[in-house]
Amino acid sequence: MRILFVLPELPHPPFTGAHTRPLTLLRAAARTHEVAVVGAAPAEADLSLLEELCAEVRVAPAGAARPARRRTMAAGRRLVTPVPLVSTGRSKAIAALVDDLAASWKPDAMVVETLYAAHYRVPDVPLIVDLPDVPSGLCESAAAARPVRYLAANLQAATSRRYERRLLDDAVPVSINDGDRERLATLGIESYTIPLAIDLPPEDLIYERASTARHDVAVRLLFIGSFVHPPNRDAAKWLVRWLAPELRTERVPFAMVIAGLQAPPWLRKAGGAGVTVISDAPDLDPLYRSADIVLAPLPHGGGTKNKTLEAMAWGLPVIGTPQAFTGLPQLDGEAFVVEQLDPVRVAERIAALRDDPELRLHLGLAARHWVAEAHAPELAAGRAAALFDAVAAGGGVAKAEAHWRELNEAHGGESPGDHPAP
Repeated sequence: MRILFVLPELPHPPFTGAHTRPLTLLRAAARTHEVAVVGAAPAEADLSLLEELCAEVRVAPAGAARPARRRTMAAGRRLVTPVPLVSTGRSKAIAALVDDLAASWKPDAMVVETLYAAHYRVPDVPLIVDLPDVPSGLCESAAAARPVRYLAANLQAATSRRYERRLLDDAVPVSINDGDRERLATLGIESYTIPLAIDLPPEDLIYERASTARHDVAVRLLFIGSFVHPPNRDAAKWLVRWLAPELRTERVPFAMVIAGLQAPPWLRKAGGAGVTVISDAPDLDPLYRSADIVLAPLPHGGGTKNKTLEAMAWGLPVIGTPQAFTGLPQLDGEAFVVEQLDPVRVAERIAALRDDPELRLHLGLAARHWVAEAHAPELAAGRAAALFDAVAAGGGVAKAEAHWRELNEAHGGESPGDHPAP
């Protein structure tokens, strides 16, 4: 089967955060099918891995995919809602590449990332829609977090639900966690779940960094996130304007690193004592290796957060809001720490963890163990392969689930992700 992937942003190094998901699906599909990909990327992006995996790679310049007029409209929309409008997900630059490749390469199926990319659908070609999150859920979360500023998000949620029903009609939706699957089910939409795939980093420094209390030295705090997304910008603003001053007031020595893609100028200027802002770090491993605690003070959002799982995989204790742990089981106090956006309470949690190396180690190891079981790359790849084989056979969600059960039984209940489908 020939599968055409349409991605808003082509994955390129460093393969972290939002880039890991499409790469997981591409690799799973390329094992037994022929794949091609269309998407946007910066001119300097290294696409060599995609070129190895794919028969065709068509690239729209990042600026052309989101022209100035569209960026201006998006900035105005963010004044009343942080969630992009589902009705406006089509870029002319990417659409032209999709139409050209669909005509010349003639795909048997399409995979699009996000509901917004469902607008690129090619007639009479089966469509798989990967949903890192559900837009109506993002709208409801934003309206609940900031009911005055994001009052329009409540109205947008109703509109998004209508688009979700329409755009996912006769498609194969793919959710990333049971919460999103259940949300779609309330709309009468059946979906297939493929969890995020998280590679476990080396375990060498987990015990070393958690072996001592840090009474007399600064506790090393880390926040990572793409500042393209409004919840991450809001979280960074909260860290520098509320948490950092509270830690200084309480005389908790700290060294906070805020790192992510496209850090805005105001953030780079707003750090203050003890705060370092890093934009577009080429490698996140050194940041994780040197951290004691990861912070995830997200005011709103949905889906399962790559950054949360990556920090947990590093064996780091994570303190975050409930929105940082959506899609995860109730492991508060066991594998992570949940707190509301209260700088006093969060500062107290940081001080307690600073002085308790055993608790830091316990939280970190429990988090790493859970990620290893629930987000193993083999599990995600196996479920993805079952989906693609089901679509190749003319089926959808039900056939994919049945095929997954058959693969599990064939391999004695072990994940079949490392084995080619029969």
